[in-house]
Amino acid sequence: MSVRKMSLSDHRGRNALVALEGCRVRQVPRYQDGTGSLVRHVRLVKTDITTAHGTLACRFGDGDELATALMDSDPEIDIEAAGRETGSCKRIFVDGKGEPLYAARIVAVVYSPDGSEKERRDPKSYPSNLLDPRPWSGKFFPPDMAVRRFAFTRKYLVRHVDPLSFDFLHAIAKYLEERASLLVVGSGPQGTGPLILEKNGAPMLGLLEGRTDGDGYLLVLHLAGFELRCPQEVMAS
Repeated sequence: MSVRKMSLSDHRGRNALVALEGCRVRQVPRYQDGTGSLVRHVRLVKTDITTAHGTLACRFGDGDELATALMDSDPEIDIEAAGRETGSCKRIFVDGKGEPLYAARIVAVVYSPDGSEKERRDPKSYPSNLLDPRPWSGKFFPPDMAVRRFAFTRKYLVRHVDPLSFDFLHAIAKYLEERASLLVVGSGPQGTGPLILEKNGAPMLGLLEGRTDGDGYLLVLHLAGFELRCPQEVMAS
């Protein structure tokens, strides 16, 4: 169970440091096949470096010669390796010839909306901004609109760390419950920018859901990895 700290503001202009607690998984899902036996998930070898497309293209040429070789002798399949269980694996970087790189240089590659490479540049380091002061954004989304517009990838319970923060969070939960809306929780001067949970982490859009039950409250921070948009909208932007 992971616990993080986060700075949070309310609709009255107050600010407090609260805790983010990972939601517990009550039961591990178990799957069965058609015979009732438990399904076991394993990782299998699909191909090795000698049968990868890049290696075959260097060997036969990336054209009609490669297509002919694939139909005649199946060089893309290693009968001895394909289908074997891998066990635990570690990722290594290789060059264009399939040789391991012992001093790889990390480069950020930017792609355009149509999938073509736009530019390459040195990667930038982004610190976490959870503890940065953030204003009340005042931007809301109805739940039915949010689930159709964003792809949610994580969620955290927002918890109090002392009696004062309990009253603080209970008031926020009650306010959101009365509005029946999700509040945008983000960074920047308007409180609508992306949240970065850890150093160099993926930017996330935060949406806060609140409910109360008498003196109890429930606050859930939903994190969206990206916005769902039609291909025409992406190309237009």
